[in-house]
Amino acid sequence: MGHINAELDLNDLMLEKRPKAFAMGNVGRYANSKLANMHFARELKQRLDGTDVFVSVLCPGMVRTKIWRHYPRHVRFATRFHEYTWGSTLEQVIGKLLTEVMREKMGNVA
Repeated sequence: MGHINAELDLNDLMLEKRPKAFAMGNVGRYANSKLANMHFARELKQRLDGTDVFVSVLCPGMVRTKIWRHYPRHVRFATRFHEYTWGSTLEQVIGKLLTEVMREKMGNVA
């Protein structure tokens, strides 16, 4: 979900040339970094096709971390509410990742 609303411009990765309203400060940079990671993984997967290397992108949605700790109190409150209502723990995300890797390697074995 972090990549939604991102518009990757290779000539303006830090969103310094865009109007402030569009760039959304660090949120826009965060979204661009997620989108760049997705493009990188897709390209890497294509280049390594036919090898024994497994490439995947995991987009777990909101995860309970301390990433918002330096934001104003009202932003921290809103994000903590969402994290604890819909977010996953880091352990749950790792479990999802391992499940997907095993599914890819072993097939859909029950």
